[in-house]
Amino acid sequence: MANLFEGSDAAVAYVGCVGCVVAHNTIVDPQNWILRILQETTTTPPYTFEPCRDGVFIDNLVSFERAALSTHVNIGPNTAPATFVFASNLWYAWDDPGQSQPSLPAPETNGLYGVDPELGPGYRIAPSSPAAGSGSHALDLGRPRRLLLRRPPEPRARSRRGRSRSLAEKSARQPCVRGSQVPAACRNSKERSNSKVPDLRRRRRPERETSALTPVSLLRARFSPPRV
Repeated sequence: MANLFEGSDAAVAYVGCVGCVVAHNTIVDPQNWILRILQETTTTPPYTFEPCRDGVFIDNLVSFERAALSTHVNIGPNTAPATFVFASNLWYAWDDPGQSQPSLPAPETNGLYGVDPELGPGYRIAPSSPAAGSGSHALDLGRPRRLLLRRPPEPRARSRRGRSRSLAEKSARQPCVRGSQVPAACRNSKERSNSKVPDLRRRRRPERETSALTPVSLLRARFSPPRV
């Protein structure tokens, strides 16, 4: 997350991974592919390996030379590329903006194609750039489109127990004094000690149920196109 990739044969490679997330990166001029989906180790009894699947490629800025690429995505055998999620990426082929839209193994949601991101020194983007919500410097601008990998809140143990006191209890804590003004709690201390004092401890609230969804499955549920 939030990396700058300049050059290389392929900026990103999903190799035998399940549920990997690539987000808020700036990718400049890859030389052969923009990304790869590969499976190096396959199932061989008694060992089982899941195919490379459920990858997420989101909120990235990709500036590339279309003539330098063989294909946008290199897909190897024994993988599940259709399970990948692509969303809110900016793709710009600077040598031919009309050819900026990549051929992806799964449909993309809210992609931006052929729009100059106006990269500045160090491949930074200005707040007015069309890519202000994407790339590695989007977080510096304070304008990320969303906060990724937010887990459901986990129940936490109470650090201290609250206790409420009635007026009678408060008066019972007053010191007994000699004279005419003697608190009733002092006169009836013996009787009060024999009486049953109700349990005023605050009851523990039931723990909230948290979602069993993982961050990746939450992203898939939000950005995957509806199934027909």
